[in-house]
Amino acid sequence: MILQHYLELLVQYRRLVVAGTLAAAVGAGALAWVFLVHLPVYIATASVTILPSEAELSFSRRFLRDGSGRGDNPADVMMQTHVEYLLSRRVAELTLERLEHEAPPEEAEAEAEAEPGLLRGLAGQAVASLRAAYKAINTGTAAEADPHEKAVNGIRKALDVALVENSYIMQIAAHAATPQAAATIANTVAEAYVQRVRELQEGSAAALIAELKAELAKRQVQLDPQGATNLRSQLIELELAGEATIEQVRVIDPAVPPLHPASPKVVPAGVAGGTIGFLSCILLIIVLDTFGSTARTSMDMTRVVGSRFLGRVPPALSGPWAGTDRRLPLRGAASFAAAAGARMGLIEGRRDIWIRVAGIDDPLTAQKAAVGIAAACTTSGLPVELLLDQQRRFAVRRDRRALEFKALAQDEPFVGGAVITASPFLQPPLRRLTSGGDATATARAPETVAPAEPDLPRELVVVAVAVGKVHEDLLATLARNGEKRMFVLVP
Repeated sequence: MILQHYLELLVQYRRLVVAGTLAAAVGAGALAWVFLVHLPVYIATASVTILPSEAELSFSRRFLRDGSGRGDNPADVMMQTHVEYLLSRRVAELTLERLEHEAPPEEAEAEAEAEPGLLRGLAGQAVASLRAAYKAINTGTAAEADPHEKAVNGIRKALDVALVENSYIMQIAAHAATPQAAATIANTVAEAYVQRVRELQEGSAAALIAELKAELAKRQVQLDPQGATNLRSQLIELELAGEATIEQVRVIDPAVPPLHPASPKVVPAGVAGGTIGFLSCILLIIVLDTFGSTARTSMDMTRVVGSRFLGRVPPALSGPWAGTDRRLPLRGAASFAAAAGARMGLIEGRRDIWIRVAGIDDPLTAQKAAVGIAAACTTSGLPVELLLDQQRRFAVRRDRRALEFKALAQDEPFVGGAVITASPFLQPPLRRLTSGGDATATARAPETVAPAEPDLPRELVVVAVAVGKVHEDLLATLARNGEKRMFVLVP
């Protein structure tokens, strides 16, 4: 029942859902296209291999054994350490120095004199303003760093480092506004990192060698040949190890300028925007349904009027039409017609019945409901005459696939069965039929029901309720004051 309730709401608001989804998808796609043209982001990747030394692995094992690290693989600890080294400030400063040193003078002058595009300039100003406001709110000051500091921080933010699983390889991805800039940054960072590792290794080795040489000199002065021999062996091993570890870190796959920008992607952005738009529309529908007070679905009608609810008129029967001879296809209307006919107590061979369909808001609502009631009567085997107003009178017949409406002259006699009249609520009905078939005007209000008389047809009042137009309190009042009224919901 709940699922049917929300399905009816979805059908009712289908135009809103479709329009909202398409608008969000088109808007997101258009925005992504603008950024793709004016503010593209290119990503270039360089690969660096790191061959761990036995000392590094031994330290990592002790690190894990002491409980200071997570996991059980010492190589993971070593590789994560190298990642942090690569993202350090010193590597970013070395990268900036290399970029400034290697940039041709004419290229640097061209970049300094080049005016940014309008969109890029506006975007930069907007980001700078938001960033300054954010800093002022959180720190109490909007002071900006010097250009050198901004450049170093920009290089660090432009880097993403990933470890290739089950290997000693790092992939350094650099983001930039042009393909060449992305490749240059990635390669320069890789080279700066190799330089930094060599500096650290050489500095450590030099300090240790100097310490060993000082100790060796002391042993020689103390005339300790055995100790001096051991120190010489350690010194030789250290020097050889230092020469061997020079190539411990090296670039194995330099970055090349990418052919296409990595972001934004127009199609994924459009899909994401459409998804967000669709979910937003669904949320809006749920909010309207939760806080709304009008009858919108079959569950709402059943909750208010109970078993006197005949059902929701199918879309095939609820479309407006001009009132000439016509066939209406019964797509999905058979179940409604059968259920409504059974609830109204229509059976084949019954004496004449007059069904007054009263629309609460306008005549069109009553006319839509009258067509649905006509389908229910024909399903029960009754001949049906439909009066939409003083000028339009039809004989209704049904075959397997459609309802047939044949226009009748005003002076044609009633042939028996069911007469269905449609009018706005609280207006007098169009006619009253006697058992002899004569039509006489009456001004009796539709909410009163004539007592059963031998010479008059049975009378039934059906209230047509437009979806989302009638307050539930009004429906409850109508159901309470008219026990013989029945209700139908019209899209």
